[in-house]
Amino acid sequence: MIISRTTFRLKFGQATPAIALWKEIMDTARDNPNARPMRLMSDLSGTNYTLVGDVHLRGFTDLGQTTHVWMTHERIRELYPRFAALCESATSQLYHVEQQTGPAVEPGHIVEQMSFHLRFGQARPACAIWKRILESNKSGHYPMRLFTDITGPSYMLFIDMSYRSMLEYGPHQHYWLTNETMKEAYQEFIPLCDHSERTLYTMLHMV
Repeated sequence: MIISRTTFRLKFGQATPAIALWKEIMDTARDNPNARPMRLMSDLSGTNYTLVGDVHLRGFTDLGQTTHVWMTHERIRELYPRFAALCESATSQLYHVEQQTGPAVEPGHIVEQMSFHLRFGQARPACAIWKRILESNKSGHYPMRLFTDITGPSYMLFIDMSYRSMLEYGPHQHYWLTNETMKEAYQEFIPLCDHSERTLYTMLHMV
């Protein structure tokens, strides 16, 4: 599966109308017979007034079909300029989903994303380690997703972990720090990585 992700930097104070418009765009696009699943998230940490829109594609063929719908659908073409007027800028990237485990994420959940900048040439062993970690989490309560770069900066690895609320965030961090399997695998991973960033999002809408 491929994720087509667009990150929008909104104008200050424009989050509420921008979110309402993007939800309407998503609901409108969903009615197309070739529609693919979409998610909308907003910043909980990091840069304020940020929206992240994901489209989940089966492959590159879906990318062309989805782009065609967004460019030709009359209602979307009416709504998008109104949304664009609330934005400062946007960045689009493509990612490849390597593996995912756990129950489905729902609106209202918290999504923690770890972005790892790998050492050059270390993507394959790094992915192998994280796949083992995700396999060990299959019986866990926390949805996890591993994905890698297709466009944008190379040698990037991303881990999404989802929680029903911030009340689960602390206990999950404790689990990572005390689980021996996780600790051993992470020690293997450390030499393959230069640095990382952590960002928290709120899941706003899914279609």
